[in-house]
Amino acid sequence: MNLKLVIGVLIVITGIALVNADFEFGDQDVEKDYSGGELLKGEFNMSFSNQTNLNFTSSLGGTRSLLDVLQGSFVRGNDYTCRPSNCMSDFSASSGQTSKTISLSGSEVKKFGFVFSGNDVSVRNNEFNLRVVSDASQSCVNQVSIDLFDDGEVDFFNDKYVDELCGVKSYGCFDKEDSSGEAEIPTTSSYCENITLPASPAYRVGAKVRNSTEGKGDLTMEMFDMETEDSLGVDCVLPAHTQEVENLDCIINYSASKQFDALVCISAEFGNYKIREESEEPCGMLGKFNDFESDYEIYAQGLKFDVTSTEFDDESYTSLNPNKEISEELQDYIDDVYNSDCTGDCVIPFSIWGVSQDVTLDSLMIKYDKSGALGKESKEIYEVDEDEFEISSDFLEFEIEDLGFIAPNITGKKTFRLEFDGNSLFSEKINVTTGFSFNIKPKFVLIGRRTLFEVIILGNVSKTEWDFNGTSLSSNTKGINYKFEEEGDFDIEVEVTKLSGKKSTKKFTITVGDAKTSANLTIQDYEKRIANITSEFNSLPGWVKVEVEKQINIIELNNSIARARDDFELGSSDDDYLEVVNKLGELNVPYSISKSSGGTTPIESGLDGIDVSYIEEISTREAEDEDDLIDAISSWISANYDINIEYDVISAFGDEGKSDLVTKFKVKINGKTGASSEGIYLFIDFPFDEVVFASDSGRSVGQGAGTYVFFAAPDEAGDVEFLIPERIDIQDLGVYISPEVSKLTIESGRIEGPGGEKKFKTGGFTLWIIVLLVVVLVIYVILQEWYKRNYESRLFKNKDDLYNLINFVFNGRAHGLKDGEVRHKLGGSGWRGEQINYAIRKLDGKRTGMWEIPILKFFEKRKVRQELGKRGHSEMNTKFIKQPRF
Repeated sequence: MNLKLVIGVLIVITGIALVNADFEFGDQDVEKDYSGGELLKGEFNMSFSNQTNLNFTSSLGGTRSLLDVLQGSFVRGNDYTCRPSNCMSDFSASSGQTSKTISLSGSEVKKFGFVFSGNDVSVRNNEFNLRVVSDASQSCVNQVSIDLFDDGEVDFFNDKYVDELCGVKSYGCFDKEDSSGEAEIPTTSSYCENITLPASPAYRVGAKVRNSTEGKGDLTMEMFDMETEDSLGVDCVLPAHTQEVENLDCIINYSASKQFDALVCISAEFGNYKIREESEEPCGMLGKFNDFESDYEIYAQGLKFDVTSTEFDDESYTSLNPNKEISEELQDYIDDVYNSDCTGDCVIPFSIWGVSQDVTLDSLMIKYDKSGALGKESKEIYEVDEDEFEISSDFLEFEIEDLGFIAPNITGKKTFRLEFDGNSLFSEKINVTTGFSFNIKPKFVLIGRRTLFEVIILGNVSKTEWDFNGTSLSSNTKGINYKFEEEGDFDIEVEVTKLSGKKSTKKFTITVGDAKTSANLTIQDYEKRIANITSEFNSLPGWVKVEVEKQINIIELNNSIARARDDFELGSSDDDYLEVVNKLGELNVPYSISKSSGGTTPIESGLDGIDVSYIEEISTREAEDEDDLIDAISSWISANYDINIEYDVISAFGDEGKSDLVTKFKVKINGKTGASSEGIYLFIDFPFDEVVFASDSGRSVGQGAGTYVFFAAPDEAGDVEFLIPERIDIQDLGVYISPEVSKLTIESGRIEGPGGEKKFKTGGFTLWIIVLLVVVLVIYVILQEWYKRNYESRLFKNKDDLYNLINFVFNGRAHGLKDGEVRHKLGGSGWRGEQINYAIRKLDGKRTGMWEIPILKFFEKRKVRQELGKRGHSEMNTKFIKQPRF
């Protein structure tokens, strides 16, 4: 073959491997050595051509979208471009109508659009009108909302009210019980109260006022936005007193589409008016936007939304969106997305949602000019189709660290494979070294303030060594003081030495600077994380999602972040904002919940050491020899079935590294030709109360120590799906299937006698066998105890660590925790799964090594009870110790 042709073919094949229709991958340089939990580092090059917004995925866990990475590391317009240019969805229009009736269900969002046509489009000022009519009745909830441009901001909502109160009066921080006196309402200033108000078309505001004068000077109420410190341009005058002390209120005609913090103020034209005050934890003040000093008996309450029949126009848009003109917003959208060129039509999308109702949109009129024609009109409302935006760029150098992927907390060689939309970009071997797990606090500190940094770890330590940006310090305790003199993010390295002498080193990022900015940025980051993990969470099968939610309560995390935002918005000092940051630091919000590892293995790989006592219990018959029974089960499986076990470990990835949440298993049972027709049992050597099935098919065995599923006939067997709320290796799962013992062919060294019964030959042979068995028994017991002690010493250099671990498990059970929850807590504190399993089995008196002859079991149990007694359990409640079946 021609040499040039061969070279050409090779080039084409190589190109096919590296080039996709939407992206091209160049090369990479990956760092090879990591500590467990450290960010993966290195660089790689990629370019994009009309690429949709897909995800980067790490084989070690975690995902990031392309746009998310680009926005965090590059500049739109310079480094990359989008089509449309705003990196948002594109819309195309069809079937326009001058009147559109829309049925809303109360939960769905529907999308439509307006259309402009022509080149050099220019939207006219004060030439927008749209009528919205709904059949929804009056309500304390806004009936309909419209999001122009589909950008997540409410632009139009019902701002018509009826004078009927909704909810309860809110007094801010004022507490009637703590009120200690009265203050005279000022005439040259005002008394103000910070009050959180709900969405409402208008508000009734007022105060409880004492009239101590014969004068009739007006009392005025005003309302301001606490966040922007802007006047809302609204006030109202309170009515005159009809008695000496009276609640007086009036209506502030201001509409809000969402909850906000308002500053509600009262002032007097003249006269001697008084109002009650108190100063316990105040959020009120003298004057506007000053320090909180006292609270005043000022209140506000939302009013009811009237029926919706509204003309939305330029004026109402500006009223609902202060400092914005709708013509300018429309023009900016056309310029930004279409570069003012609507020769192929410019679609302005909008979303509409609300309570269950029928909404009619009509009387649309938007006037605009275009090249060669003035006074064009857009009158129709269109159905729209949404298309994903596309990204293009020349080759960009990506920092792998910016993707946020983390090295696993498992020692050894690991394969780091980076994928984009399921396409493997590269695969590299990395070396991971881990010790035990620990964390530190705080992660945010104020510049110039001496701060106590502490290691978070279970148990005592002998030494901690700290490297603060080149400054090395050490301590014989878990904590050390240090002051940062500069603002920014700093990496610090901490080495912890346990009492046993074992060491572990980890790196952490500390943020130093302004507390208010940090709190706000952290809240925004956490809100993005919640949105991401909610999407990943919802992609899980329903039965898996229920169990994952027990460990990562997304709703509670979201509520905690919302409370933090409320606290942030109420804050007024560095200490307030620092408290918000510290509370956020305690949340441990993951940025991803996804599969971290998985695979498939035949059932035969895990049959060594299975617990055959379960099938013996079901069969009400024990075998003469457990090893013979295991061999019989293995042979029976091999002759009758092909069984594979698939597993997926689902983990949470966060600032503290990877946390394994659940392991999902699928046992795939396929009968061979001529398979046994007997009923079969699938056994799982794991406590029944910790195994969750996709369908309710499991039962308890071994006093709850094990779990089984029964199939009355082989053809009923298929795929069995279940999960365990922790990381479990298949080899430790102890899965096997078996018919009843009587249906198995158990072979041994014995000789079969009449009637199929097995018996030994009599005479001297029997005596020698007995002697041999005694010798073997003694040797086995010696080996058994030798192995147990060496195995225990390997796992626990310090025996106190073992009994502290046992004590933790015992306390956990006493407080109502399941073993799975205890395992999760210990795993998060750095204990290995092998150590945790050993401690639990030792507490329960189960075998911890070789198959045991429990001659010395009594002494081991007594030792465990003695050690628990030393740790405060003088009266032992044995219900928290699961008794094994020997």
